Amino acid sequence: MLKRTGTAFAATLLLAGTAFAQTAMTEVTDDVTVAPLNMTVDQIDDMDVYDASGTKVGEVDDVLGSDAQTPTHLEVSFDDDDGSTYPDRDDVLVPLSDFSVTNDQLTVGVSAEDVQTLPTRND
Repeated sequence: MLKRTGTAFAATLLLAGTAFAQTAMTEVTDDVTVAPLNMTVDQIDDMDVYDASGTKVGEVDDVLGSDAQTPTHLEVSFDDDDGSTYPDRDDVLVPLSDFSVTNDQLTVGVSAEDVQTLPTRND
C-alpha cells in the first residue's frame, strides 16, 4: 500500500511539472520582430488593444514566448471601461495568431466570452 501511494505521489509530481513546463513563458527581447504583426517587441509593448468594432478593450503588458527570441503570445490586461464588453481581467495570455494590425491599431480576434477561458500569467 505504501509503495503504491509513493508511486502515485511521484506520478502526480511528474505530471504537474510537465503541465507547468508547457505554460512557462519568457519575456521576449525588445529588438525581436514579431513577424505576424511586422513590428518589434518594443513597438508592441504598452499598445492599446481594440476589438473588431474599434472599441478599446485593453493594453499589451508584455510579449512572451518559449524563449527570448521566439514570440508566441501577448500578455494583455483587458478592462471593461469606455463601453467595452470585455471582462476586467489582467495578465491574459493571447496567442499571436489572434491579433492583427490595421491602420496602426492592434486588434484582437478573441471574443469577450473567450477571454474568460484563456490562461493568465503568474509572475
